[in-house]
Amino acid sequence: MVPSTRRNPPFWHVNRPGRSVLFSQYHLTPERAQLYLDEIRRRGIHWIHGYPSLIAFIAQVGIELGYARRVPTRWVTVGAENLLAHQRHAIERMFGVTPRQHYGLAEGVANISECPQGTLHVDEDYSFVEFIPREHGFGHRIVGTSLDNSAIPFLRYDTGDIATIDEHGYLALTDRAKDVIKSGGEWISSIDLENAAMAHPAVAMAAVIGVKHPRWEERPLLFIVCKPDQPLEGDEVLAFLAQRVAKWWIPDAVIFLESLPVGGTGKVQKAILRNQYAGYFD
Repeated sequence: MVPSTRRNPPFWHVNRPGRSVLFSQYHLTPERAQLYLDEIRRRGIHWIHGYPSLIAFIAQVGIELGYARRVPTRWVTVGAENLLAHQRHAIERMFGVTPRQHYGLAEGVANISECPQGTLHVDEDYSFVEFIPREHGFGHRIVGTSLDNSAIPFLRYDTGDIATIDEHGYLALTDRAKDVIKSGGEWISSIDLENAAMAHPAVAMAAVIGVKHPRWEERPLLFIVCKPDQPLEGDEVLAFLAQRVAKWWIPDAVIFLESLPVGGTGKVQKAILRNQYAGYFD
């Protein structure tokens, strides 16, 4: 929508028939985030939807600029990525509303939305969704059959995502199948470990990957980016996690980096970390 070569605002496109403004993720930087916030305020935008990493990024800049609660936003919905605890906190603090999750795919095979009570529900208007227990793993595979996508009519499509269903029937979206860590016959959620690490006040970013291990098949390896002027030691992080997760979830090592590899959406590129640290426990 916005040419990648553009160097001056506007870095957004107005969709008048859809009564929406499409903001460019490609052009978003800390310096330009204020322009995005000013446009949201100028247009009186009440509903923001997008990647949680990007909305949280804008929210954090807004907090630092003193914009908290000074925008007209009434609803924030997020999709395409898991909403992490620190992202939720930043969005709530900036916009004064609770962000709600929406799960969907371009293929139109599954739509799942969070209601005001915080419970996830399948949107049955669009597709037939199955939650199939994984044969050798934790959680359920999300498999959907689109009812309105003529390109893949009535094709059962494995999304590659994992959900859990508790004893009361409540649904939770957990991980990508490739991001779940199998260790000693048990399963570890990388997302839950990252959320636990992000709860530490000195941690700016965290990522967890599973790395091949000679004894346990895989073990978690934790990457940490510290907040400015708030150094940490690995033992401090592990002691912090020991109060929040099962003992066998504790990562075998903590690596401190100045930054994590991220893509255009702000999402950590774990494939890069897996390639770089594939033999770390050899």
